Amino acid sequence: MSSPSGSTPYEARAFLDAHPAIEAFDIVLTDANGIGRGKIIRRHELMALYEHGRHLPVSIMGLDITGEDVHKTGLIWDAGDGDMRAWPIPGTLAPLHGTNPPRGQLLMSLYHLDGAEMTSDPRHALRRQVEALAADGLYPAGAFELEFFLLANERDAQGRVQPAAAVLDGRRSGKTEVYSV
Repeated sequence: MSSPSGSTPYEARAFLDAHPAIEAFDIVLTDANGIGRGKIIRRHELMALYEHGRHLPVSIMGLDITGEDVHKTGLIWDAGDGDMRAWPIPGTLAPLHGTNPPRGQLLMSLYHLDGAEMTSDPRHALRRQVEALAADGLYPAGAFELEFFLLANERDAQGRVQPAAAVLDGRRSGKTEVYSV
């Protein structure tokens, strides 16, 4: 038995047998901004996830980079929140290093309840584009360049590393601001 994503319960069973200490799993959907969103499930829920999928709100794909609803996506409802079914992406079940208690991670994709791909899921959109290019004999390649610095080249007065200064005003943040890069 396989899911719309091609995952099978055999993958989950083999993983559970090989990793008896893992107590929970982060199930992760990647939104249009590249941010992993999801939830943590307990060990005993993993087999059911592989067998039946997991209902998750479609609005996950309608969030901005800060997690706020973007109504113009058409994925945000004024009352309630519609669900779609998330299915595991084969080959993505893995242990998470350094977690206490021990956890695993599983990447997911969204599908309509009838098994059709959710067109707004970025993994499905990317696959469609890659297939369209391949039909024309083209094979995309990508590279990523980070346009910011986390640490300054110079050390502070005590010889410690310090945050990089902001480009616009030269300030150095003394706290972690994950969305202020």
